[in-house]
Amino acid sequence: MSLLRDVLVCSLQVWMLNDFGKNMFPYRVEPLWKRIGVYFAAALCIFIANHMGTTLFNIAIIPASYTIAAIIIFQGSKWKKVIMACCYYMLAIVPEFLFAAITEAYALYISCRWCAG
Repeated sequence: MSLLRDVLVCSLQVWMLNDFGKNMFPYRVEPLWKRIGVYFAAALCIFIANHMGTTLFNIAIIPASYTIAAIIIFQGSKWKKVIMACCYYMLAIVPEFLFAAITEAYALYISCRWCAG
């Protein structure tokens, strides 16, 4: 069940990126199946980054995945697409956190020898 939640979180991120980007840029990649392939690769990178357990890796890979997907999928200048991906990353933190909290995905349990009593 945990794997299904993680896949849903990654898919939600990529779907929201597409929805955010299509409001600002026309598609460069027209066939839907090609876009799905690019988004699948981005979701896979996000999934791997979420499961690495390293915050620095997560913070670096997820915006890079968004940026690469945006550069490949949408038309426009690269600078505008990078800014769009960064804005999306900042805007997506809240809904992603809420979705993960509601489904209890990525729950972190910290145990320490001082708390054990």
